[in-house]
Amino acid sequence: MRHLPDCYYCTLTIGPSSSDREIRFAYRTQSRLLHPDKHPEPEREEFTKRFQRLLEAYECLKDNSARRIYEIKCFLEGPREAQWDEEHQQLLKTEEKAKEKNKRDEIKKENEEEEARRRERMFRNQESSAERDARELKEYVREARKREARRKETEREARRREAEREREAIRREAEREREARRREAEREREARWREAEREREARRREADREARRREADRARRSAGRRGEWLESSDDDDDSDDDSDDDSGNDSDDDSEREPQPFKLPDDWPVRGFSRGYSSGMRWTQPEVEYMKFLRNKGYIWRTVAVKVSERFNTGRSEAACSAKYRRG
Repeated sequence: MRHLPDCYYCTLTIGPSSSDREIRFAYRTQSRLLHPDKHPEPEREEFTKRFQRLLEAYECLKDNSARRIYEIKCFLEGPREAQWDEEHQQLLKTEEKAKEKNKRDEIKKENEEEEARRRERMFRNQESSAERDARELKEYVREARKREARRKETEREARRREAEREREAIRREAEREREARRREAEREREARWREAEREREARRREADREARRREADRARRSAGRRGEWLESSDDDDDSDDDSDDDSGNDSDDDSEREPQPFKLPDDWPVRGFSRGYSSGMRWTQPEVEYMKFLRNKGYIWRTVAVKVSERFNTGRSEAACSAKYRRG
């Protein structure tokens, strides 16, 4: 009687004469190979059934009593035991040969797949090399175009700067010419203004001399009527008029110099009035004109008050003369 190929011993890949130690070793080895978690999802169901069969075989054979009962049921006692063992060994050898053949076929298939992958990689590398060369060529052309564009831009910038410098030079030259013309016109205006100023100053001096002459004439006529004209004043006025006439032909610096005021000495006698006292008499027109005439000649207010009081005998003070002069 021949044994079944899917017996517990075949499941553990051992013989009926194996020891407990060999049974444990075979179980551990097969459990690592047949565990469902070590296989992909499509094959997990099949390996789950095989793992359950392996666990069932180990649970039966690891117990001596259960193993004895299993051998009795399978008719493995007496001379049939050796025959079964021999057949089992032959079956194991056949399975080993099939496994080796399958392994060789798998190795061959893996080699073929590896060769195909190598050829594919080589082909891809060739394609990638060609693509890389094409990319490098495109990059080189792009860089060359960029360099050419930068060179043209640099040339345009240089031309623009040169034109800007030329425009700036022209502008500065025009600015210098305008400034020179402006300064020349300014000098001409200044010269005309100075000439006009000299003419106005000459006319003003002439008018002042004429006014002083008229004032002196009016003062003489007024003093002649009163009989109080001072001969010294006439001599002073005539000498002043002569000096003014002689100085009319002097330079601009002499004409612009102010006359020095005449100052009386501190011990000059003041008759009939004090410095801060005024008689309060009403001003007459000849008295006012004579007071303005003296002040315009450059006399200080003390001298003006003394001369006016001596000529018209009115006892005018400095404050009264200055106030009347300001009021006009």
